[in-house]
Amino acid sequence: TLSQHVATAALSPDVLALLERRRDMLRRRRDLLLAVLPQLGFSLPTTPAGAFYVFAALPPEALDAPAFAVSLLDAAGVAVAPGVDFGGAQAARMLRLAYTEDESRLREACNRVAAFSYGG
Repeated sequence: TLSQHVATAALSPDVLALLERRRDMLRRRRDLLLAVLPQLGFSLPTTPAGAFYVFAALPPEALDAPAFAVSLLDAAGVAVAPGVDFGGAQAARMLRLAYTEDESRLREACNRVAAFSYGG
């Protein structure tokens, strides 16, 4: 019965409303990255439908995701995960960018990426 009480509480109108607000918040953050990343030279092979991160292909001048990620962290203070940490097709040229931070921090990170010069 404990799990039934928990399930009932999880499906209450208050909790469902909270979850909907959180989903909208994540959607706005995702949409921000989807709009800005192509302007910064990244390509987006897919649009996330239920995650909290975006996989983006590196700009053409950057050939190695792990090296790019380290350089970006060192030079601009922006942490991203290289795709090789997650495998899959073209992983060596992919980055995983989480949108778990608020929109103002995501905008700041995008501004730092825009100012970043990759010497690769």
